Formats: sequence, structure tokens, C-alpha cells
Amino acid sequence: ELLMNCKQAEKKLLPCPFCGHKARLKGRPKEYYPACTKEGCLLYYGIDCSVEDPYDVIARWNTRGGEQKKKNWFQKLFRL
Repeated sequence: ELLMNCKQAEKKLLPCPFCGHKARLKGRPKEYYPACTKEGCLLYYGIDCSVEDPYDVIARWNTRGGEQKKKNWFQKLFRL
């Protein structure tokens, strides 16, 4: 059931903020993190933020908008 929830959750991910390709959830239960699907992208191997709730990872990944937010994007993603 948890795996099914992750697949459903993954559909809500916005594209990679750096290259625009599809994003995915990686990790294992209670240690999820986002990654880009495009080989060669800065975020292809993901960001090791190891968040327990896949929906929390998605909320952090999907936070976008403006240059100031882009500058603080990594800080927000890693804040637990």
C-alpha cells in the first residue's frame, strides 16, 4: 500500500526546476527524496534530504517562484 501511495504521490511532482524534465521519488519507506529523470541534470541523482512523508518531499520540491525563492530553494528543501 505504501508503494502505491508513492506512485500516486509521484504524479504530483512538478518538473525539474533546473532542466524541466520529469521528476521522480527515490529512496525507501521513511527515507524519500526527489530526483530528476534526465541523465546529466544537476538533480539526476537526487537530493538526499531523506524525508519520511513522500507528500512532504513533494511539497518542498514543488515550491517555486521568483529569483529569491530560487536562491533559497535548496535551503528550504533540506530544512527538516
